[in-house]
Amino acid sequence: MILDYSMPEMDGQAVAERMKRLKAAVPIVMLSAYVNLPRETSALVDRCLTKGEPTPVLLELIANLLRERNGKRL
Repeated sequence: MILDYSMPEMDGQAVAERMKRLKAAVPIVMLSAYVNLPRETSALVDRCLTKGEPTPVLLELIANLLRERNGKRL
């Protein structure tokens, strides 16, 4: 799952908390324009990425997470 940290009505931290309770095995990437997310948020997600990173960076991050979940770490 790819989440934005800043969303109307419910922030990314709240969504990540709910997601981890419902489907703990689903990897979560938090996108944010903020450089320093709260520690509580970072602890909930698998990776954080600053908005504006090139698409290949996001795709590689997702591929790595999927490999890790499948036990095929490179």
